[in-house]
Amino acid sequence: MPTSLTNPFGLTNALDASTGPGAYSDNMWYKWESLKNPAIQMALQERYRTNSLYRALVATTVVMRNGNGSIPESMTVKGVFDMEPGGIEPIGMRQIWLKSNYTDAFSQSIRFQHYGDKVTAHKYDSAVQAYLYRGQAGLIPMARTMLGQSVTINLDIQSRNAYLAGPRVHFSDPTNVANFGQISQATNKGVYNLVENRDIWMDLTYEDVPMASSPLGNSVGTLLCVTTPSVIREIIEQVRAIGGQWIDVVKYANPEMALRYEVGSFDNVRFIAARRNVLWNCGTIVVQMATAEAYNAADGATDQLVDGVYQVGQPVSSGVKNYIELSGLGTGVITDFKVNDMVTIHTRRFAQAPADGKGVLNGVDYREGTAKLRRIVEVDVANSRIKLDKPLFYEFPQGSFVTKAEHIHPSTYIAGPEGVINAVAEPINFVEPSAIDDLQAIWRFAWDGYYQQQVFRPEVFRTMFSAGRSPRWGVGVNP
Repeated sequence: MPTSLTNPFGLTNALDASTGPGAYSDNMWYKWESLKNPAIQMALQERYRTNSLYRALVATTVVMRNGNGSIPESMTVKGVFDMEPGGIEPIGMRQIWLKSNYTDAFSQSIRFQHYGDKVTAHKYDSAVQAYLYRGQAGLIPMARTMLGQSVTINLDIQSRNAYLAGPRVHFSDPTNVANFGQISQATNKGVYNLVENRDIWMDLTYEDVPMASSPLGNSVGTLLCVTTPSVIREIIEQVRAIGGQWIDVVKYANPEMALRYEVGSFDNVRFIAARRNVLWNCGTIVVQMATAEAYNAADGATDQLVDGVYQVGQPVSSGVKNYIELSGLGTGVITDFKVNDMVTIHTRRFAQAPADGKGVLNGVDYREGTAKLRRIVEVDVANSRIKLDKPLFYEFPQGSFVTKAEHIHPSTYIAGPEGVINAVAEPINFVEPSAIDDLQAIWRFAWDGYYQQQVFRPEVFRTMFSAGRSPRWGVGVNP
């Protein structure tokens, strides 16, 4: 019986293109019955659909299995060029043969990568207790919270990075700025300018992209722009300064049709903003120091109340280090770190400035998956230490880097489908291996998938990098 909304677990043949897992789909969980834990995957998808920034902006393509049932290592995605006019001039009244008009296909090979993440919990934690008591049903709350958030954030950051890898990139204030190192909010270099809207309209109109049908923004054409809250603040200020009309999303004729994180529109550009789009500390370095010793996942958080309100991390008596001790690298000193600074703790840095301008010498690479963003809540100058608003949640070896730098704000304008596609060989699956320690106390809950998000139609989007104001009180605890 085929699947449907009333029968989501119907049987299908994984090798049959007509029944699944399907050649084209709009999500990673195309056929529930082909997954290992359908109910858990449904909870993961529910969280992803509810909270994802990029879900509606990335097309998903699900590949068929090989004839022997094995999972392929790569897939080829194809398209066809639009037809060009061939019948502009008149032909003979009695002409019976015509020259053929031609087109061709284009294709791209995508090699799948293996991705995954894990949550570890003790058997006395409430989430594990629910699982031990209720079995699979007890895992649904975890799928909707910790694991659901992990899936959503990981997929969103991968989507963001895929868009930022597109070749049609430029910088705001191009007279003064050609790379991340030249962007500076303090000196007003690389600040977002409203002229970017019209320039990008024009670019995309010449590309004949579907949604960019009106370069003046006064007809049916509409672009989407995925950006950051700082850019939105700059846009609203500039619109008001010229007497323009910024339309808040709540004033839309049909606000229920708004996309996730959509905040408003101007000149027929719909703006979507979220903090996970910021490239934290990826610009000019203010101060960079190295960790004086190795630190574990529970280290780094202050032993005092954060903002005088809540306790984080573990007490010193538990063996954790409630600080990060730093040694100099020649770029800045400990006094350059200030309370409420947002810093990045990372394990790698650029050996030279990237040729594409998306980074600086010794700077943070926004693609590093192990980098952590934290807010400084205390600076201990005498001991060359900083204390953070929450633990590191990752093991950082001695000599890792702590960097405070200019934040970079990308704005990706999207005017058509398939700019980035998510090619899926095996959808995200939920795994709960048994506890293996002596007391069977430590439980692990993980997800993994075999897929790759990659640029497919670069002509349908543009990415522009700019400066942006920083929040006065750092940023919140959520990614």
